[in-house]
Amino acid sequence: MEYYFIPALIALLFKLFIMKEAIGKNVGSNAVISLILVFACHNAIELIGYIRFLDDQTVSTLFRTYYVASILGLLALAGYSLTMANLHSPTLLIIITAVALVLSILVLSSNSVIAGSQSIGYSITAIKGEYYSAFMLYALLMLLAIPSSLLYGFLNASTQTELARCLCSLLALVPLIVTSIVVWIFKTLEVEINSAGIVPIATTFYLYFLIKSESTHHITDFRRYLPFSLERRSAKRFVEIADSYARSTNSTNAYNEFRDALERQAIFYTLEKCNGNVSQAAAMMGLANRSTLYSMMSRLNITQAERDQF
Repeated sequence: MEYYFIPALIALLFKLFIMKEAIGKNVGSNAVISLILVFACHNAIELIGYIRFLDDQTVSTLFRTYYVASILGLLALAGYSLTMANLHSPTLLIIITAVALVLSILVLSSNSVIAGSQSIGYSITAIKGEYYSAFMLYALLMLLAIPSSLLYGFLNASTQTELARCLCSLLALVPLIVTSIVVWIFKTLEVEINSAGIVPIATTFYLYFLIKSESTHHITDFRRYLPFSLERRSAKRFVEIADSYARSTNSTNAYNEFRDALERQAIFYTLEKCNGNVSQAAAMMGLANRSTLYSMMSRLNITQAERDQF
């Protein structure tokens, strides 16, 4: 085993740290947390591949699971990229999901894709089955489609938010895509390469960059794009308030009405977010205590009936 396992171990520990920070500080959206979890599992299986004391059957099962994790990881990235690029195509998602599931079932239940595993000294590698090329073709197409969809979204962005989402996602993906394509080329040429020590580092850099972007811009918070979500409804209401202000700038009290309307909506959003708990809402808004929030609601004529609806 020597020292070949160290990059994979460091990458796995870093992924677990990123997940802890994302969950503990409420930084990452569910989409980001899911991506971290998929890549952490993939990384863990890579690391286990270096361990020698497991029996052949267990090693074979883990190795097949590793390929399934790779397939599902690419599927998760594809779904994420389509969402970031605002390419809503249920048919396309159904097709690539079906292909990924069929390929995963073949990997787990037959020798047609992966015929087994063999030692290469420091780790293990696949014994290629009759349809191993199907996995390689799937991987190549996904590696090309993921950045292509983000590039399309970037070039056709209708808002600055969409442009920022696609650009940040593209930059985050660069090291992962380049590394994966290099590994794909080496595997196609049947050149031995320690991909289990390289790919985990690339995925870790990708997740770290994504979390940094998420903590600043919340670019992957999909709830803002779901039709009936609290975030989408609140965003729509804020836009309506701003539009109303833009249409009534000749009014003497326009600014005061605009400010009060924004404050009311911010309070309504926070109360609903906290399920009507005034103390939690006050803390989320950075207020000293619930009394301050009650004073604000009184000033803005927010009635008890309006508060009770949350």
